[in-house]
Amino acid sequence: MIIGQAPSSFQVEAALPLHGRCGEVLSYLAGLVSVEKLAEVFELRNVLDEYPGKAGKKGDKFPIALARERASMIAQELAGSNRRVVLLGRGVCRAFDRGDLEPFAWQRESFWGFWVAMIPHPSGVNLFWNSTANCAEGCRFLGALARDSMP
Repeated sequence: MIIGQAPSSFQVEAALPLHGRCGEVLSYLAGLVSVEKLAEVFELRNVLDEYPGKAGKKGDKFPIALARERASMIAQELAGSNRRVVLLGRGVCRAFDRGDLEPFAWQRESFWGFWVAMIPHPSGVNLFWNSTANCAEGCRFLGALARDSMP
């Protein structure tokens, strides 16, 4: 499972979660040809159901109290499942009370029992992905996860 923050500002109701540029970057990193293929291999979710609005010139709002409430609901669904869950960015990590995660490192979620890892958010605002080495690490991480998750 891959969990993002919220639908993008241009997301239509019927669209897949994490579509658009974010989904395209994730698809590339996982070695998949499209967001549709990404959705076949991974369960895609957002913490929030609706776009929360812009936060200044760059980035989007992310109401952390609501996000924590929604993350807790998702965590309860996953409890004891032994699933592997990728959180996109520090905001989603904070929503799941996992602000301590380092990129690309799996940890067992001690209370809920599923595995969790973080990758930096694949937005154009995040400069992490401007590094060739970081992109290569992202490709190794998500590529391996995609190969292990293929139906």
